[in-house]
Amino acid sequence: MTRRSDTQPLGLATLCLLLTGALGCDPAIDDPLVEATPDPSGVIEGTVLYTGPRPFCTYEDGAPVDVRGRVVLLLFRSDDPPPPAGGASSAENLLLIDGDDLFSLSDCLPAEPTAEDLRQPVTRSTAFSWPDIALGAPGTDGVAYQIRGFLDRDADFNPFFSVRRLATKGDVAGGAFVNAAASPPIFERIELGSIDEQQDGQVVQGVAVTLGAIVNTELPASRVAGETRGLSAEGTLPATSDPLMREEQLWNQARMTLRLIDPRRPTWNATLLAAGMTIDPHPSGYGWFVLPVDADRDGAQDPHRTLGSAGIQWEHPVVILRRARNPIELAAGIPDAVIVATIRPSQTATKSTFDPDIDVAVPPIAAVDLNPDDDRCTVPYLAPGNLAESYERIPVDCQELPTGNYDVNVLSGVAGGTPLDFRALVAEDMPELPERVLDAVVRQRTDNDWVIEGGQFSSQAWSIPNELGCPDPYRPNAVDDEGTPITLSQIDPDPFARCGDDPAICDDSATPMQCSQGPAGRFSVVDPDPSTIPDASDPSDGHGVEACQTAIRGATMMPDAVTYMPVPEVCCGPVSHLCGLPLCPVRDTAVRPGEDGARGTREILELGTDYRVGEEGEVEPLCTPFLPPASCCR
Repeated sequence: MTRRSDTQPLGLATLCLLLTGALGCDPAIDDPLVEATPDPSGVIEGTVLYTGPRPFCTYEDGAPVDVRGRVVLLLFRSDDPPPPAGGASSAENLLLIDGDDLFSLSDCLPAEPTAEDLRQPVTRSTAFSWPDIALGAPGTDGVAYQIRGFLDRDADFNPFFSVRRLATKGDVAGGAFVNAAASPPIFERIELGSIDEQQDGQVVQGVAVTLGAIVNTELPASRVAGETRGLSAEGTLPATSDPLMREEQLWNQARMTLRLIDPRRPTWNATLLAAGMTIDPHPSGYGWFVLPVDADRDGAQDPHRTLGSAGIQWEHPVVILRRARNPIELAAGIPDAVIVATIRPSQTATKSTFDPDIDVAVPPIAAVDLNPDDDRCTVPYLAPGNLAESYERIPVDCQELPTGNYDVNVLSGVAGGTPLDFRALVAEDMPELPERVLDAVVRQRTDNDWVIEGGQFSSQAWSIPNELGCPDPYRPNAVDDEGTPITLSQIDPDPFARCGDDPAICDDSATPMQCSQGPAGRFSVVDPDPSTIPDASDPSDGHGVEACQTAIRGATMMPDAVTYMPVPEVCCGPVSHLCGLPLCPVRDTAVRPGEDGARGTREILELGTDYRVGEEGEVEPLCTPFLPPASCCR
């Protein structure tokens, strides 16, 4: 008997779930028929074509009785795919197809497969019908989607755990492509009309999903090393044109290091098993494998998102730091703030595999998303003291970086590549090399003897905090970014008690959860000098700060007046209510201190001091953790 699971939608009303039980978030419905009359929706129909290893199966009495694993299809908006191409943190929709629908029991790998069995591929296909796809909003030209997916061969996918929602080593990845044979393949735009155009719904047929790229790597399960320090909100970009000196100055601002976890350690092994997951530590697929970023899939490496103008190319692992907003800040309309870090370019001049550490430079540029509905509204915030040209190329706001504790998101992994034992290859080509020289040659290229040649980004990721760590005070009701309940009891039946009275305090000896994966594992941006603040009531360029209005011009190395481009008006509406509010007080809440020990951050925290709650449960901010752009408040 074959089975097909129901479509499982993601991207729920996160804010309402976060505030449930705290402020209340019941939608007001004037017409009782509104709730009973759903909007028309779309259906995508097509075929999944699979070419790859034979499936794993469950055996009873020496005979296969069930195919393990299933196909996971993820739907994203074409104009907002997941990073690095876009900023989507979750899929718009999800479809699961049982392995029994794709394979027959005759396809099963033996219970004890030989090397020949593992090499033998199969090609199979199955039809799918994907209902409940959201059409475009009324009055629009419709909406375009793209499909990404993978065969979860080892059956460890769990949509309720962020650390188990992605492909792992041995899974087979792919998507709906314009031409699956192209390199790199381009995702097909699947277009649906708007609700008012398609009042009876819409069916899109003939979509072909191809799965054929074997995932070579495990998830980049990692932590921020303890020697990392918080970034100063007053930090500036290096003014030197020397690339090595510039890199060294960037690196020294936070000295961030990512360190792979060791799943062989008993404490980590216990945590992973409690979460229902495993990580194979074999170096052929567990390490930092460097890969060029080609977000637009034009076959050429992309410049770094924020440092490209300085000649820095973008490479995996991609590290994105996102300021954590508590439920009060979300309700108060505090905008999102992101810092796009970079692995140190000098590391990758010859080396392509790092294990267990890789160094990350954190540039002092925060991208603040003033209006998520308009892609023109991501505005860089740069602290006073930068070169004049830094403020003038695009709309920029001159003020200290948004302080706070930042989630750490790491994107890494390779699919469709070829793992190679580099030490064995060099030894075979040059058998006369002494062991000492051989070791030096190998270490120039790889830390763990292995490299992966070819392939493309496998869309694997690791985020901190996650469910393997202590509960997160920013998400007090234990829901993830999509509003999905987190089953913390799978890790620890009483995690709040066992992590201490303060959820930010974690003791590995008291709980099987890992401190480095909880709120204590975040990165921090700190204010080392709370006295240097702009006048929130001053709407002039740079909020009246002299170092913003006059700066050293790199072309002449002389002081000069700075000319700012105003932020587009469409971006200002969502943050206009913050104009004129003072900055929130600095509190020692950073989980990672700065170089001088400073732990000061600004957040909306205290009722009556930082915010008040109206009769209808609405949150009114009395201060703001960072100011809106000056041009939005004129």
